Amino acid sequence: MTDQVHIAAVVTVLANRDEFAAPVDKLSLAERVEAYAAVHHVEEIAKARREALRDPLLKDAENGAPTDKGGFKLPVGEHTVLKERRMASAPDEKKLMALLEKKGLPVEQAFDKVTVLQPNPSKVSALVETGHLTEEEARDLYKVTFALVVRPGAELEALLENATPAGLAPAPKKRR
Repeated sequence: MTDQVHIAAVVTVLANRDEFAAPVDKLSLAERVEAYAAVHHVEEIAKARREALRDPLLKDAENGAPTDKGGFKLPVGEHTVLKERRMASAPDEKKLMALLEKKGLPVEQAFDKVTVLQPNPSKVSALVETGHLTEEEARDLYKVTFALVVRPGAELEALLENATPAGLAPAPKKRR
């Protein structure tokens, strides 16, 4: 089996698994928990693998034709590897500060002084204490988010660890 056929088979299998394909509202609570754990596991492996492939592919792209944006374009069968140069819109603050200091230049020559209004929780509390705001109004000013951690049971965790192909990526670290 060629690598291309193998990769297509893996993607097809994953895309057709209940964890990825079934409508979430059709899954039981136990299935949602198991699906979340399995998807998270696959996501961690995929992320680690993508990161491992990035630098070698950037180097491989340099074997391609130069682009007008200072990069390279390498055809690989029906695929294309494109390495494009991207530059930040503003200089790195720490590097700029160090360079200005080294050159003996004042910071104001490269930085603008900016006045920023920033909420002060103590002042908001004072507004509640003085009756200018109600506790409910103040509470509604704060963004609330919820973390979700799904810790698979030992049996599912063992299955996930054993399902990780050797050499693909290390199994994600256990979070206990």
